[in-house]
Amino acid sequence: MSVSKRQKIIRVVRVRRRRGQRRRGSAIVEFAVVAPILFALFAFLWEFSRMEMLQHSAATASYEGARQGIVHGASAEDARDAAEAILNAVGVNGYTVRITPATIDENTVAVQVDVNIPIARNAFITPFFMKGMEVDSTFSLRRDGVD
Repeated sequence: MSVSKRQKIIRVVRVRRRRGQRRRGSAIVEFAVVAPILFALFAFLWEFSRMEMLQHSAATASYEGARQGIVHGASAEDARDAAEAILNAVGVNGYTVRITPATIDENTVAVQVDVNIPIARNAFITPFFMKGMEVDSTFSLRRDGVD
C-alpha cells in the first residue's frame, strides 16, 4: 500500500471519530425529549389496564353474587359474600354490593346484584383525575321453579 493511500485512510478514520465525538450529547437530548412521552404512555397503559380489570371484576362479582343468590336455600348474605370474595381477591377498595331483594326466600322470583367501584380509590397513578368516576355492574338472574 502506498503512503498516500494509507494517509487517506487514517485521515478518514480521524474525521469519523471527530464527528462521533461532536454527536456525543445528542443522545442525551433525544432521550430527554422522548423519555417523558414514553413514560406518560406507559402510565396511561397501566391505568387503562387497571380500569379494564375493575370493570371485568365488577361484572364477574355481580354475576357470581346473583348466581349464588338463586341457589335453593341461599340468602342475600350468601350472594353478598360471593361477590365480595371476587372483589377482595383482586384488591378492590371502597366497593359497595347491593342485593335486591334484601331477603331471599322460596317465593323470590329473581335476584339482582349491583356492584359499584369508585375509580379514584383504585387507580394507581392518576386518582386525582378520576374523582367521581365509578364502575358499575348489575346482574339479575331468575330462580328456577318460581313464577
